[in-house]
Amino acid sequence: AEGAKESRILEATGLKEATILEAEANKQKMILEAEAERDSAVARSAGEAESIRKVKAAEADGIKMIKEAAADASVIQLESLETLKEMAQGPATTFFIPSDLAGTAGSLAVITEGIKKREGQS
Repeated sequence: AEGAKESRILEATGLKEATILEAEANKQKMILEAEAERDSAVARSAGEAESIRKVKAAEADGIKMIKEAAADASVIQLESLETLKEMAQGPATTFFIPSDLAGTAGSLAVITEGIKKREGQS
């Protein structure tokens, strides 16, 4: 009887220890999965941030090149005409063509200033 009692105690102790070890293993697994998910999110965010920086740098370089080329209203008018020419080749059936292309250049200047102000606020 004493041997059977000790056997049951040993069996219960073994079961208890196995349950504790399994719970600790599950806890460690969940911690590692959470850390991996966090590290992945950080890496994705860093990649997205770098992509945004590169796009903004390219935009800034483009603006700098335009400024260095001293693009004035006449250049903008020529670009407007080229854009209208491209639009005419598209599938659209209705076009808004300003009667005063200089007015268009002025509108583009106002839009450009608005963009510059918005970028300055960002």
